[in-house]
Amino acid sequence: MARKQYGESLTQYFELLKLIPKHPAQATASELQAKLSEQLGKRISKRWVERALDTLGQQFPLHCNDKGTPYGWCWGKDASLDIPSLTLREAQTLALVKQQLAPLLPPAHLEPLQTVFGHAEEKLEADQARNPGRRHWQDKIRTLPAWQPLLPPQVDAAVRDTVFEALDRGKQLRVNYQKPRQDEPVEYTLHPLALIQRGVSIYLVCTYDGYDDPRVVALHRFKTAERLDAPAERPAGFDLDRAIADGLFGMGGSLEPIRLVARFYNLVGQHLLDTPLSDDQKVEPCDPYHFVLTATVLHTGQLEWWLCSFGADVEVLEPAELREAMAKRTRWLARKYPEKPSEPETGEPE
Repeated sequence: MARKQYGESLTQYFELLKLIPKHPAQATASELQAKLSEQLGKRISKRWVERALDTLGQQFPLHCNDKGTPYGWCWGKDASLDIPSLTLREAQTLALVKQQLAPLLPPAHLEPLQTVFGHAEEKLEADQARNPGRRHWQDKIRTLPAWQPLLPPQVDAAVRDTVFEALDRGKQLRVNYQKPRQDEPVEYTLHPLALIQRGVSIYLVCTYDGYDDPRVVALHRFKTAERLDAPAERPAGFDLDRAIADGLFGMGGSLEPIRLVARFYNLVGQHLLDTPLSDDQKVEPCDPYHFVLTATVLHTGQLEWWLCSFGADVEVLEPAELREAMAKRTRWLARKYPEKPSEPETGEPE
């Protein structure tokens, strides 16, 4: 019986430690007693909580605000419960998590992890000091863009935090949005649905007030943002992955599936054998230097941009509409590159 009571006492102490808020928030003994009783499913007396707090305060960096009554308790600044300590592998994983996910997480989600991230950095620095020649996992991997690297656009920190908070709490947003090629920003009321990082930019998936069709707006074009109290409305049946697959980022075009048939130069199109355009992709050699690819894809502006990036190393054979669109782009490009430089042309492509 004594061993069981000892185990129960340790559990209560441990659960109490987890309930103590981080600085600058604080909780009274009565508040902690109510939460602990609910957590354990049995009544814990306020007197036990008060004695436990005094005992734990001698072993852990807890702070008691005794300037008024009732007293408030919290973890000391930059302190938290860290049981057990991080292993080296866990520290490496946390360093990678911070590197990759920090730009997409709201401050309210990151704040509780800052101490943990700090412990991870300390663990890695200590190991580096003991083993100067060692290179950790985060020093051995890199994520590179498939296209020409670009510098990330500047996003106002206050705007970013407000947008993230509204999305997290499911609230509407009032924003001033700077449209391209317009002098003054436009005010919109938005219903946030999701965030997408595409390349170096972050986009908000949302609906405009009064409309149900999801739109994508660039976060760096928000001049101001205000979180409203009204709840954000979610379109019936909205699914983020489905919306992306249906062409949410299609950059215009018909968004209709087409049967693409294109001739690729072997060396340039080789990667398409390892990373197909679609599940039904077929590839057949047509001569020693080229192969013909057939795949079902969405006809979007992004598809045309991608095909244009191959230059003379691709020829679209089908469908006729896409072939003609590529031909027009090629004719316009040829006019820009005569044998001798000429005066700049004006106007839109054909």
